[in-house]
Amino acid sequence: LWSLNSKNTIITATILKSGLNGKHYLWVKPENVKDLAGNSVTDTIKSGEFWFDNTRPTMTITGQPTGVTDGLIRHYDSVNNLGNGHSTTTTIWKDLSGNYDANIYTDGVIGETYVSFYGAGWADLGQVTDIDYMTLEASVNLRGITEDGEDKIIIGNLENGGIALAVNNGQPTVIAYINGEYIKATLEQPLLPNMVWNNISGTYDGSYLRLYIDGILHAETQVSGKLQNPSDNTIMVIGGNPKGNTVEEGLINARIGTARVYNRALTQEEIKKNLNSDRINKSVTNDSSVTLLF
Repeated sequence: LWSLNSKNTIITATILKSGLNGKHYLWVKPENVKDLAGNSVTDTIKSGEFWFDNTRPTMTITGQPTGVTDGLIRHYDSVNNLGNGHSTTTTIWKDLSGNYDANIYTDGVIGETYVSFYGAGWADLGQVTDIDYMTLEASVNLRGITEDGEDKIIIGNLENGGIALAVNNGQPTVIAYINGEYIKATLEQPLLPNMVWNNISGTYDGSYLRLYIDGILHAETQVSGKLQNPSDNTIMVIGGNPKGNTVEEGLINARIGTARVYNRALTQEEIKKNLNSDRINKSVTNDSSVTLLF
């Protein structure tokens, strides 16, 4: 996936094994592409490298795929839900940042690369308070759209304070409690349920509340101030809208692959780094192809 002027272009390449093992390069020749000045881009681009082994064409991505760790205070990955492996029977979701292992309640069902919440299950991430600016991230696969006007919470701690990623009538939104009111930045169109996975990120830096979908900025709201703590010692939750230490509303029907919480606002490049790391880890687990964002 090639990012140009905030628009994405899918590049499809067929790799034919030539019988020569070793290192090769993938070259891309743009067609009908223009730069910011309006000039046609014709130069061939060396966009990646791959290796052929003795049995089949493979692409080797050098370096360990790691996400952003600066400011990370919660990190849950369903592929590595034990911290050193995977289990489909555990009710504890290991926090890879080492701060708070989540408890999965009621109907959270664990698959190989996701936790399914069917409108009743949720995961307790503990209290997250006294943070002025934040980032929330999650990889989400909606199981259905409920058109009742209620914010279905992906991850958050809204209770007269806090911040959350949510879906309302299928439209992703980031919600933050600032200066005594809830502020939103919302995607105009709904996501397609059951079709694709989406990486949803919400950031607040003291000036803008921003919503990113798959690494691309889709909505922002200008607002100044600091995040306010939720009332009633409300915990942060994946899968529903908490009040105190329990959840009774805002329960989402979705699969969650990963979730992260930061005590600062990530940049767009950092969001893309996390997205690529998650996609690589998931593709290795499924032995499937991967599309990366640059």
